[in-house]
Amino acid sequence: MSDQESPVCKVCGQIHTDSDKGMKRNLLGSKATQAEIKAMELIRNKLSCAQQALTATAIPAGSTEEQTNAFVAGVIKSIADIQMLHDLWWTGVIQKYNLPSQSFLDFSDGSFYTLEHE
Repeated sequence: MSDQESPVCKVCGQIHTDSDKGMKRNLLGSKATQAEIKAMELIRNKLSCAQQALTATAIPAGSTEEQTNAFVAGVIKSIADIQMLHDLWWTGVIQKYNLPSQSFLDFSDGSFYTLEHE
């Protein structure tokens, strides 16, 4: 289950990255609703922001060791909470649409698909 940007070409349906050549998109016939797409976009945005906060440059300058530890612990908890939302979203759509566990979401049209070797 993945919502990551797929290396699948939207024009030809083939994969053009070196590591995934020989793979193709297999549409599953189900589409996420606009609300489901927006929910996953929000989850992805929150996860991206939390991951950015885990960089050394995000720690406020002049922070004590105790403050730094609290900041990092808070960010790690936030990432874990957001990851749980991500997993719950996928569990829900896998059950709702009867999808394989290794499914992908195309954000442009809501299609669910898998990748398979040609």
